[in-house]
Amino acid sequence: MRISVVSIIILVLYISTACAKIEINNLGKEITDAVNLEREKLGYYALPVDERLVEVATQHSKNMAKHDFFAHKDHQGKLNADRISASYPELIYYSVSENLACIENARSNEMVISEAINGWHESPPHRKAMLEPSYTHTGVGVAVKGNKVYVTQLFSDGLVRSLSPIPKSTILSRELNLKFEYLGKENLNLLKAYLRYPDEEMVVQVEDNFYTLGNEPLKLMWTDDKTFRIRFRFKGGKGLYRLSFGLGGSFLENDYKIIVN
Repeated sequence: MRISVVSIIILVLYISTACAKIEINNLGKEITDAVNLEREKLGYYALPVDERLVEVATQHSKNMAKHDFFAHKDHQGKLNADRISASYPELIYYSVSENLACIENARSNEMVISEAINGWHESPPHRKAMLEPSYTHTGVGVAVKGNKVYVTQLFSDGLVRSLSPIPKSTILSRELNLKFEYLGKENLNLLKAYLRYPDEEMVVQVEDNFYTLGNEPLKLMWTDDKTFRIRFRFKGGKGLYRLSFGLGGSFLENDYKIIVN
């Protein structure tokens, strides 16, 4: 069983420069472009922007500015994985990482970008997150308060993202027909979906001579090379079901949970 990983980089970055106004509207995109340039120099994948990651990152930067702290753990005691789970539950991922920067008295966007990128390069954990080849998406959020610019960049190794609302609870007789987007870079034929039953010891008949224990493999109906649908019923009685995804024969613990009444 492959377990999702959350990278918490304890070493944070603080840089001091000289004073002026920052054009915040384009700064997140500019930082993303600069990080992707560093990745491409090493032959790595340029990361597309996930706007939902941008929202989560922006909120963390705003919280740091508003509540006057600079850390991965926010004012409510939540870390990056907690914030993603709360604000972006549609995402199923293998791993996530977060880089932070706080630049004081920056004179321009270019100075913020330069100081942040150079600082991340000089810190091995930040450099590793910035240049990790397995990541599939990123999102940068920026906030300014007084003479400080707060930068949060999230990285994810995404597997799937739900495009249909997934109910937190439903009734036993209901059939679900859900749409998903595949985010991974591996061959799509490796992607598997499983409905994990409330009773992990329940013997499930999949075909005439094929049985599984506590879970049901689900058929992926591809509409193109990135999107697919899954249709299923709840055959294991009432209780907590988990819709899980993985590559090959394993599945992630990071999944969708549905209570069936």
